[in-house]
Amino acid sequence: MAFLDADLRGKVRERLLDLAGPVRLVFFKEDGSDACARAESLLREVAALSDKLELEVLHRYLDDKVAADYGIEAAPTLILVGPAGGRVRMLGKLSGYEFAVMMAALKDTASGTAEVGEPAREKLDWVAQPVRIRVFVDPTCVHCPKVARAAQRFAVRYPLVTAEIIDASGFPVLAEQYEVDQVPKTVINDRVLVLGAAPEAALAQAVALSVQGEGPGRPSP
Repeated sequence: MAFLDADLRGKVRERLLDLAGPVRLVFFKEDGSDACARAESLLREVAALSDKLELEVLHRYLDDKVAADYGIEAAPTLILVGPAGGRVRMLGKLSGYEFAVMMAALKDTASGTAEVGEPAREKLDWVAQPVRIRVFVDPTCVHCPKVARAAQRFAVRYPLVTAEIIDASGFPVLAEQYEVDQVPKTVINDRVLVLGAAPEAALAQAVALSVQGEGPGRPSP
């Protein structure tokens, strides 16, 4: 079953022409998962549209040493690896708005850099500790891509930042662990929370708070 019709394949192929360099799509799956099967099939279709994309499919359990090196907690997980490394991750079946978010992230990953506004850079340029940004989303949420893309741009631009975009409905255990009752919900270093579609500068401020020790679980404005 093809997930991309002829029209969409053409549009995706055209967008991939703009990639500045190669991107490796490292995909972890597990057996018996419809979401993994769907995401793998979709990624194979996308990878076939550009010689700049290399898809590497790994099994979360059979390739356990590699999974451990990447810190894989669940499947399906996609890691985009480019000149700046592999700090952009997407957990889920890559449907709905998540597919558009992935396509945009491919361009940043290929170039090894991303545009971040000056107000956000003022908060992030001095960050000297590792930061993990987890953005819980839903494929049908119109507000989620804004936050997801900001987190991804931070991760591409700043070597100490990792961004994980997580389909909350596909990972109920993680969603329950982080008490996700609305999306987008962003959790930074398991300490600072950002609720809703926060602007880029507000998300950067939350990142700064997460490494300043200003209190766990504090919602950012």
